[in-house]
Amino acid sequence: MTFAVVTDGAFDVRATGSPESVADLVELSLRRSGWRVQRETPCGGTARAGNRAAHLVAGGLAPSHALDWRVEPGPDATVRVALIRRSDGRFGGLLGRHRVRRRFDDAADAVRAMLDERGLLAA
Repeated sequence: MTFAVVTDGAFDVRATGSPESVADLVELSLRRSGWRVQRETPCGGTARAGNRAAHLVAGGLAPSHALDWRVEPGPDATVRVALIRRSDGRFGGLLGRHRVRRRFDDAADAVRAMLDERGLLAA
């Protein structure tokens, strides 16, 4: 059984493999889910979805989402994969908060599924 920690605004899971190869898979899964990914380090960066300019003009009608992601060495020859939500959507009201949480949960599910599909999730 795989253990993933999903708290309000964070996703944390252990995987096997090198940090660089797992980071490549995290980036690929985010891109396939519609996120624009920018690497800031070899094993981490930011991801954005939506249009920030449209969000500033239209508010909750044009959502913009951002998250930080990183892959770092963990204990027992595993690597830690972390996604951290950068905003909570509170300015969009209840609907905005729901959209931000759902989009983040979808990104976390995509990363988990990609690692599971490749057999890299640590038990």
